[in-house]
Amino acid sequence: MADLSSGSSLIILIGVVAGPSKKQETAAVAASDDKGVSAAARPAPAAKVGTRQNPVPLGDGYTIEDRGHRYELTVLQVERRASQLVRSANQFNTVAPAGNDYITVKLGMSYLTGPESAPFTPTDGGYTFYAANQKWGAPSTNVARTPGFTKQDLFPGAKHEGWLGGRYLPNELQDEAVLVYQDVFFALD
Repeated sequence: MADLSSGSSLIILIGVVAGPSKKQETAAVAASDDKGVSAAARPAPAAKVGTRQNPVPLGDGYTIEDRGHRYELTVLQVERRASQLVRSANQFNTVAPAGNDYITVKLGMSYLTGPESAPFTPTDGGYTFYAANQKWGAPSTNVARTPGFTKQDLFPGAKHEGWLGGRYLPNELQDEAVLVYQDVFFALD
């Protein structure tokens, strides 16, 4: 034993080498992929397609399920600044207010599955346009260009193309607008 009576000090260092517990090691392995990259180091997944943050690209189809019917919807063509086209479709269509103009969209539909005993009639899906962080949807009573998208009786396996009636929004927002159909966002360029 050491003699400490002469004023000397004895310092005893006790060290503990700490590492992850077995439970922590198991959790770390579970949170990594097969290459050993931790979940925290991986980039966040992209937003689901069809959302405001990630609209369906122009020309791509998106499958919608609606009341027992399943169909793929595609934006085929877009006409911006289309007041003349809307007026030529029907003389009683609403004139866009000053500083506004119409956008019309041609949609394609492939009716995938549904009841075989009764036809499915596509609707306008309560469509609106989204721009500048708000939805634009007036007016809702315009007659569409020919061929129209709505009022067609379809059975599973049918393919259909047609125009929606058009909605107006401010001129300065025409180029940033996206279509919202059945709460699904579709890019227009």
